[in-house]
Order: sequence, then C-alpha cells, then structure tokens
Amino acid sequence: MGTKADDQLPELTPKQSAFVMALELTRLREQALDVKQVAAAVQAEHYRGKAAGLYEDRLRLSSGPSDAELIKSIRALLGDDVAKAISVGLGVPSGTA
Repeated sequence: MGTKADDQLPELTPKQSAFVMALELTRLREQALDVKQVAAAVQAEHYRGKAAGLYEDRLRLSSGPSDAELIKSIRALLGDDVAKAISVGLGVPSGTA
C-alpha cells in the first residue's frame, strides 16, 4: 500500500532506524514544548533515550548478592523446582544458578 516514493526508500540498518526514530522523537519533543505540553515532551525524551539504548527494561539490583547466588540459596532452602521457577523469572540461565 506504499506510494512510489516509499517504494524507492532504501532499507535501513537497525542502527540507522534507531537514529531516524531518535530524530523524529526529538522533533516531537520540541513540538510538544512549543505548545506547552510538558508531559508529552518528557515522554518523547524518555522514548528517545530508550531508542538510544540508555534504559534497560529490567530492574537489576546493583548491591548485594548476585542473581546466581540468590538462586543457589533458594535452591538449598526450597528445592530445585522453586529455584528453577525463580531463575526463569529473573532471566538467569539455569546453568549459572
């Protein structure tokens, strides 16, 4: 359903696509600020950071025992089945836990 102009656009690499998306989000942020829509501007900036890879979708603890150490303790206290279920939930490979 593309137009002739769309059909002539070159394929973009993932890196190029992220750059184009960041430019568009910058434009949307500025447009939102121009009409005093601060919340929309903040959201555009947030998504621009996500597109740039600045944010992780997962919450990780930066202090205390590692996920693997926690899984090992859980395995000792509650057994393999519980440890495996938690390991899957944390995204920790079962071989390291």
